[in-house]
Amino acid sequence: PPGATFYVWAGLPAGVSSEDYVIRMIRERGLVSTPGSGFGAMGEGYVRFTLCAPEETLKQVAHILEKPLN
Repeated sequence: PPGATFYVWAGLPAGVSSEDYVIRMIRERGLVSTPGSGFGAMGEGYVRFTLCAPEETLKQVAHILEKPLN
């Protein structure tokens, strides 16, 4: 196993709260991410995804995220 982790910081549309987006993603898609606001004011407007999962799982998540949330 790797001794470190990798993350993707995804930007959100203007005016969308990172915390609200994460809550909607959990409710609508069953996916968990970290709101950028948890890392301070500069993190607001972003969500963080880990890439420490099997490639097939990451492909499934990418497919789920292709459609915008409601």
